[in-house]
Amino acid sequence: MPDDLITVSAPALPDRVDLDTLATAEGQGEQVVAAMAAQIRDRSTRPNTAAAYGQDRTRWERYCTIAGLNPNVPSADALTVYAAWLIANPGAGVKHAAPATLRRRVHGVVASWHAQAATVPHRVGVEAMQAIAAHERWLADHHLDAGRGQAPLLTVDGLQRLVRTCPTTQAGLRDRALLLLGFGIAARRSELAGLAASDITADYHGGALRGVVVRVRSSKTGQGRTVPIARGQDRATCPAIAWLRWTQASGISCGPALRRVDRHDHMREDGLSAAAVGEVIRRVGQRTGDADLAALTGHSLRAGLATAARRAGHDVQAIARVGGWDTHSRELAKYMRIADQWDRLDNATVNIGL
Repeated sequence: MPDDLITVSAPALPDRVDLDTLATAEGQGEQVVAAMAAQIRDRSTRPNTAAAYGQDRTRWERYCTIAGLNPNVPSADALTVYAAWLIANPGAGVKHAAPATLRRRVHGVVASWHAQAATVPHRVGVEAMQAIAAHERWLADHHLDAGRGQAPLLTVDGLQRLVRTCPTTQAGLRDRALLLLGFGIAARRSELAGLAASDITADYHGGALRGVVVRVRSSKTGQGRTVPIARGQDRATCPAIAWLRWTQASGISCGPALRRVDRHDHMREDGLSAAAVGEVIRRVGQRTGDADLAALTGHSLRAGLATAARRAGHDVQAIARVGGWDTHSRELAKYMRIADQWDRLDNATVNIGL
């Protein structure tokens, strides 16, 4: 291999970085490096993150139209006032803006400036972030929740009720498979939408079905995982049986695992989007007539598996492997606290003589 050529194997990076390009740049090395860095950032950004930043840019442009500003001119003052405007206008259905969302929206604006190769002032977002930090402290001081709140947990009992409302139509069989597989792998909406039929394999031992093995190729964190889902104790809520019934009825063996079904109950070739997955969960929940189930979101499956598994006595490591969590994840720790709050060993008020 030539000494002046560096090969990079990581898929997020350029295939190769040619040092001759830098050596012959005639004093423009900084510009070349900046261009290479931009390429690396573009390839490294997860699709969901890129989509969120795109939405943040659109929101910023709408604000600039209202405020009479040029959205393409980087300005620390404009960004600070924008942060204050976001705090004062949290959006429909939200009483108090979530600090994490506010930070991402500010980052999205700054990222869009960098993407346009604009001259961005150093520490342009510092004052905006300080305004958001002050908002976060105010929420804490007044014991107020922010954002849309925590996704309601889907319990096993609730899952059974959802499944019972699913008819034996194409749409009903798909919805049942979606719910049970999603619960079984502690799925995000995007993970269910991204599943291919070839990612799900039935596993047999001695001719008996043991379950299904689901390969989640990519996720929000960028780490894929393989999840074996054991055969359920109840045929009606067994993820493996639900998957086999769906594939038998639909005849699919490749392409998207979970597909659109039209109002005439005809299956389409295109798969469900992440938003459509959330809509299925919402619609099935509403069909039960139960207000709690009607409030379910896509994240309810993920939260539900974690708490149900913990209550069944499974350790943190086993649960983390299913959902792709880091064992020190704050999100996972929150679910463990919910499950353990009445445990004799974890609740210091149990059996103390009160």
